[in-house]
Amino acid sequence: MKKAMAILLALTLGCSLALPASAESAKGPKLETGVIQADGIPAILWFLSQGEQVEVTEELDEKNSLVETEYGTGTMETQLLRFPGEPEYEPWIGYARYNASLYESYELCGKPVKQLQTNTKVRVLDELEDCYVVTLQLEDPETDETATEPTTEETEEEEKTPVYFAEKDKIGKNPVQYSSGGESSGSSGGGGYSGPQDGGDISMAYYTLNLLSNVVFEDEEEEEKTGPAQVRVDGAKLILLYFQMGDTVQIVAEGGFAPEVEGYVTILIDETYAYVPQNWVLREGEEPFESWDGYAGYNCKLFDNYLLRGKALKQLSANTKLTVLWDDGVVSLVRLNDKDETTGFVASSTLRTTPVPPSTGGDTGSSSSGGGSSGPVWTPPAL
Repeated sequence: MKKAMAILLALTLGCSLALPASAESAKGPKLETGVIQADGIPAILWFLSQGEQVEVTEELDEKNSLVETEYGTGTMETQLLRFPGEPEYEPWIGYARYNASLYESYELCGKPVKQLQTNTKVRVLDELEDCYVVTLQLEDPETDETATEPTTEETEEEEKTPVYFAEKDKIGKNPVQYSSGGESSGSSGGGGYSGPQDGGDISMAYYTLNLLSNVVFEDEEEEEKTGPAQVRVDGAKLILLYFQMGDTVQIVAEGGFAPEVEGYVTILIDETYAYVPQNWVLREGEEPFESWDGYAGYNCKLFDNYLLRGKALKQLSANTKLTVLWDDGVVSLVRLNDKDETTGFVASSTLRTTPVPPSTGGDTGSSSSGGGSSGPVWTPPAL
């Protein structure tokens, strides 16, 4: 990642980019100073649309590529790009599992735009690493469950229908079935093999064949993906660089110089316009955030990024002492009171100003950090 940042900084200093990422040379805008409030806050050149073409010049690591676009040069998540020769994704009908949510962004951050009832039908249009690209299945023809190729009419309808993003484990290929014991999790999965019904030896042979057929040898290195590529989703971020906590930025304080983007402030870097999440910038004249000491509540997970994406660094035990350094209303930057003074990001809703009171019914289990329950689990008395 350090290599990627060095490349981007060199590119930033060496080039002047095209609009909307390039500043007017005749007269610059009025500027004011802002201070970045956390590490890893991006300066975004632009938000690309599905179908736009880019040129991948280098694969920086397993997840990111250096790309050239009409808006300038920056990094993009490789998963957001489709290269020539890669097969088109076959749409399929999916069913919402319990508590499935739809988001506007592939980053699955912020407040969901829709909460789906169990077994609501969706059409899955594409698949990313941790989410599906979906539309709501408004029609309910009998052929839906077997259709894999959308008709011309369906394709035209999809272009008019809003596109959302959903967590992959919240969408299944089969409807959720209910039994007298409650929801059946097996029927709501991805339609794969559900396990043998009898014959243990046959089962072992089946799984052995599967494992051998999926062996990937370490010597077989994948070819680096470079060249022309197509953007797979709307709102794909083209990132110029990442800021660290305490960095200062020049905020454009008047309109007419660059397009405005909701939720972001426009900044100017060496005659290049970029966008920074507004909730992570302290603007000139604003009152500094007053840090406060608090506690982790239930299900408080620590992440290394402000979007709370990917795998959590750790799950904090209830009543873990910490200091809140910044709170954007949804996500907080915290520092743990450990010997390393570990910092990270947590959902603001999982923080408390007072300790979690002792439970008279035993531990709920959600406060554990992986070491098991801290007390006996309450069970109803046998009748």
